[in-house]
Amino acid sequence: MPACAADALDMIVELLKDPPAQTPPAGAERRRSRRVPVTMPATLTPIEAKDTSATLELQVRNVSLHGAGLRSAAPMAVDEIYHLDMGPGPLKLHARVRVVASRQRRDGMWDVGVEFF
Repeated sequence: MPACAADALDMIVELLKDPPAQTPPAGAERRRSRRVPVTMPATLTPIEAKDTSATLELQVRNVSLHGAGLRSAAPMAVDEIYHLDMGPGPLKLHARVRVVASRQRRDGMWDVGVEFF
C-alpha cells in the first residue's frame, strides 16, 4: 500500500475512534468527535456558484467526522454554505459544509471552522 494511502487509512481509523465518554469541564473542548491534524490543499465553492471563478483555494488544518478546520486568505461569513473538495485520488472528499466560525489570525490569514451537513 503506498504511504499516502496508508496515511489516509490511519486518519480514517483515528476519526472513527469514539471521543471520551466523560463530560468536559466548562471552557474545555466541546466537539462531538476527535480532530485529526492534517495539512492538505482544498477548495471551497459557494453552493450557488454557476462557474468556478468563485472557488477559493485554502488549506485544511484538521478534520473530524463532523467538520474541518481551514486556513484561508479571506474571511468567510458564518452560516454561508459551500462545497468542500479535499484529499488525493480515491480518498477525495466532496462535502457540503456550513461556516460556523471565522477568526482573523495575527498573520492576516483566517482560521475558519466548518461543519459537514
